[in-house]
Amino acid sequence: MYRVTIALILVFNLYNAFSQDTIYLNSNFEEVSKTDNFIHFKIILKLNSDTIERLFDKSGKIQSEKIYSDYSKRVFNGISKEWHDNGTLKSQINYRNGN
Repeated sequence: MYRVTIALILVFNLYNAFSQDTIYLNSNFEEVSKTDNFIHFKIILKLNSDTIERLFDKSGKIQSEKIYSDYSKRVFNGISKEWHDNGTLKSQINYRNGN
């Protein structure tokens, strides 16, 4: 019983440490529902201290990846990347606390 309790506590902590949201966007990057004709979608992955935002086109091809130390204030932290439509890396910028 002790092992089961410990395992449940660990699983619960991992679930709370990592959460993921999917947001669907139209051509103006305004949020829409999945049933609408979305053009892009982004996945927001919340880690313990950072948030990763990955933007994709409707087919699932990645367009950008940004890491934030404070997502609500849009403070970049880490490597932000953008890709061309053909899949090659367009730009890569390394941020530290927004700079």
